[in-house]
Amino acid sequence: MLSSIQEERERRIKGLKKVDSIALNTWDNLLLKYENDKSIKLEKAFSFGKNIDYNHPGISSEIYFSHPVRVANYASFFSNYKEIDYPILGLLHNVLELSHINKHNLKELFGIKIFKEIEVLTVERKLQWNQDYKEKYYDVIMSQSHACRLIKILDKLDNLFLLHLNPNKDVIKKYLLEIDKYIMPMVKKDLPVLLTYFEELFVNTKKISLS
Repeated sequence: MLSSIQEERERRIKGLKKVDSIALNTWDNLLLKYENDKSIKLEKAFSFGKNIDYNHPGISSEIYFSHPVRVANYASFFSNYKEIDYPILGLLHNVLELSHINKHNLKELFGIKIFKEIEVLTVERKLQWNQDYKEKYYDVIMSQSHACRLIKILDKLDNLFLLHLNPNKDVIKKYLLEIDKYIMPMVKKDLPVLLTYFEELFVNTKKISLS
């Protein structure tokens, strides 16, 4: 599911200017691994996420959508293609933060459980570097389902590949500290099969970002 760190990073850099076709092809193949009723629900979530107007500066909604698709792909793979909550949450994890969708419609379409976990994963950007807020944020995530914690891990994984492009070194340091303090323990607990790759990505990203 994951190539070398350099290949994955190059793929994401290219993906800043065009849709990640590998992510879309992987999604199409992923659907074949689910029973028909589950694949229909996954297609509904994909269509819903694809048609959202995301507020992500410098990137079109179409291009940005590659990120949640990748997260959903990884979530399906690392959950052995069993429960559809994993990829659905992966597809929708950022919709409250980056769009103005109707919360009632989101709840009606995907259920209270998915809706609540999207709320839990949503970061209050004005407080994102406040330590008290951060502690409470991760305390709540740790009390949620395995799917919720897995999506947080995979979201951070996908973002790490491009962290070195951030011109603000202070933000990079804070981001890396957050990964080390909160995400690494989650990887060890909830996704140990990914630990070695994640640790190597962390070290590599730190090196090229702060050197």
